[in-house]
Amino acid sequence: MNILIIGGNGYIGRHLAVRLKGYGHRISIVDNNDVPQLPTTGYSINIGDFGVVGFMNEVLKNERAELVIHAGGLSDVSDSMAAPMMYYTNNVVGNVFLIDTLISNNVKKIVYISSAAVFGEQEKLPITKTSLRNPISTLGHTQMLVESMLESFRLSHNISYAIVRAPNLAGLSENEDPYFVENFGTGLIPAIMECALGWRDHLDIYGTTYGTIDGTAERDYLHIDDFCDACVNVLPHLEVRREKQIFNVGLGKAHSVKEVIACAEEVVGKKIKTTDSLAREGDPSRIYCDVFEACAALDWRPKYGSLKDIIVSIWEKIKLSNKE
Repeated sequence: MNILIIGGNGYIGRHLAVRLKGYGHRISIVDNNDVPQLPTTGYSINIGDFGVVGFMNEVLKNERAELVIHAGGLSDVSDSMAAPMMYYTNNVVGNVFLIDTLISNNVKKIVYISSAAVFGEQEKLPITKTSLRNPISTLGHTQMLVESMLESFRLSHNISYAIVRAPNLAGLSENEDPYFVENFGTGLIPAIMECALGWRDHLDIYGTTYGTIDGTAERDYLHIDDFCDACVNVLPHLEVRREKQIFNVGLGKAHSVKEVIACAEEVVGKKIKTTDSLAREGDPSRIYCDVFEACAALDWRPKYGSLKDIIVSIWEKIKLSNKE
């Protein structure tokens, strides 16, 4: 299949590109990052903005895309609160033009990478597919609007779509290309690894007075390989015209910031220096999803089934890389 990955030079997008190419798909990417992270052979790389109609018309014509995986939206909660106009322009306005362009080019199979940010602060956990979306961040609002747009276009233009809501992702892929050996994600676990390696002096803990087990925010985590496996298993679900699929993936467990730090300290064998900081606007205290439905529907189980498994896999690969 000809698959176009939007955001194919990003952390999620490039891992999906490598994984899907391994399954024999023809992969092309669109990204506004003009420093290619993928090898220049085996992939068709198009540098530009997915919200520009003329550019995307040309890409879709040349690449003959049959399915689009959209992993290209802006995705930082703090940035979204500080610069909401940038997020609404890119994540909402850009996607209005993108979806219209896809339909105009008869590309009607779309996988959209969203996140649990659409749910915001919830009284009842874990989150299920039917939980009320109640975003408290600009990021969550923009992702919710894109999810709603996809449903509107499904009804009006017979598109098939899948929404995959990702938790916090980290890891170095088993199939990792040498281009990516020093990038093990964004967020808490990668920041801890950078402290362990001496790449940063300390770790900021944003919020220590939440109503959680130890006062720090609680989140779910997933290895990037397991996330890619879930996305691969999503693709057959789009073969039915006008199909709608929503999957919340993760380990289905919540870990506090301090629990993640303690686990990492055990694995790396050293203390991580931390600094307590104020909670960030837009961050919920606790958020994790019920992943049973995704596991059953996708015939999928995380290979890295615990937080410790994820951290060990990163640290072992870092040590191996340093020896080499």
